[in-house]
Amino acid sequence: TALVIAFITALNSNGTLHWSTLFGGNTICLPHEIVEDNNGNLIICGEVYGLTTIDPIDTLIFADVQCIPPTPPAFNGGFPLCNPGSGAYFKDSYSGGLSDIFIAKFDSARKLIYSTILGGEGADDALDLIVDTSDNSFYITGSSENSSKGNNNTTSPCNTPTNNGFPLCDFGSGIYYQDSYPGSSKSAYVLKFNSQNQLLWGSYVGSANNETVGHKLALNSDGDLYLGGRAFVFNNVLLPDTFCAVPTNGGFPLCDPGGNAFYADHVGFVGYWDWFLIKFNPNKRIEWAAILGGGREESGALFMDDGGMDIAIDDSNRVYGYGTTLKSNF
Repeated sequence: TALVIAFITALNSNGTLHWSTLFGGNTICLPHEIVEDNNGNLIICGEVYGLTTIDPIDTLIFADVQCIPPTPPAFNGGFPLCNPGSGAYFKDSYSGGLSDIFIAKFDSARKLIYSTILGGEGADDALDLIVDTSDNSFYITGSSENSSKGNNNTTSPCNTPTNNGFPLCDFGSGIYYQDSYPGSSKSAYVLKFNSQNQLLWGSYVGSANNETVGHKLALNSDGDLYLGGRAFVFNNVLLPDTFCAVPTNGGFPLCDPGGNAFYADHVGFVGYWDWFLIKFNPNKRIEWAAILGGGREESGALFMDDGGMDIAIDDSNRVYGYGTTLKSNF
């Protein structure tokens, strides 16, 4: 019996019900984002809980038949998986810990054409998903509590790890590729998949002195990727030893491009959540990164589960963000 199950519902323009289904297995399935690509495929992401650390009776099992509607007798109550082949990232075993990420894709007829879990031995979640309409590739972000990385991570597209490390992927020199866990209790990440659901890029985005969570993604018309999230400062912001690149000292990945660009690092602000925003160019190199906020909580810290924040880009490639703050000197 499912404890919490996701649902997906589509309404026609006149408000009549077009399609509606449940999605999940025998434990907890929490969806966080749903998007449609240019081919009419519907993609959702979220997390599924194994619950082995809460209630061993409700451990995660998987469907015994793939890519079909979960109707008896073919369905055993397990989480619905679907491996389309052709090198798609696919994992059908739970990595351990509290939760794993799930990604599911339905075609324009709403047939399940892809579904996988991914993650490592710690708790993982997926909070946002966006599609690049130029090629139907898609990105996800969230947080991971994994201290180990997956193997098979050096040749893009990257194969599914055979260990229980977090799936990382290095697709070329010069990109932002942070393959060592920052050492804090939680790290943001970014993953990119192509239209064939192959893993092209995967990186942690975090700092040894900060707990980071990726909340929102946005793409501009030039192909630049923005990552917005929140960072909790434990012991002061640790400045990176190399700006605009992967820090080797555990520092926060900051980047001041100069000119009139807004830049702040919040050195000296300890014990609060701040909002961070990072810009990656089309080659996935950091062009700008800053920590924003006042002297107290920012980025929806009062609402820890949903983040209370978003980012958007207008036709002139201006970036907008909103959230919450508890300080008048924001």
